[in-house]
Amino acid sequence: MFFVLIISIYLKAQVSKQRAKTHEEESKQRMNKFKKNIVEHGLQVSKKYISADMETAILLDEQSQKLGIMYSKMKVTKTYAYKDILEVEIVEDGTTLIKTSRGSQLGGAILGGAIAGGVGA
Repeated sequence: MFFVLIISIYLKAQVSKQRAKTHEEESKQRMNKFKKNIVEHGLQVSKKYISADMETAILLDEQSQKLGIMYSKMKVTKTYAYKDILEVEIVEDGTTLIKTSRGSQLGGAILGGAIAGGVGA
């Protein structure tokens, strides 16, 4: 009986070790895909935010002023120029933490231009 218990513990330890090794290999593969995808999209990443499960990431390229969003296990990437982003909102657990909008800035510039001519814009 004692011998069976020892073998059982040993086998469980081996299975656990194999799972950890497989998880580590998957993480390395995802990181390699991540790096390859960055190079393919010409991003010089200055800041990055990667989800804990490595399914999604937000990349900032401050030199060329681009934002990259990777999702679906780092296979799909969308890039946006900073100038094309009108509004940003950070929501955590249904609560808005930060919200900023260039729409109101643009509206103010247009209104200023209409009132004061070229000087207001």
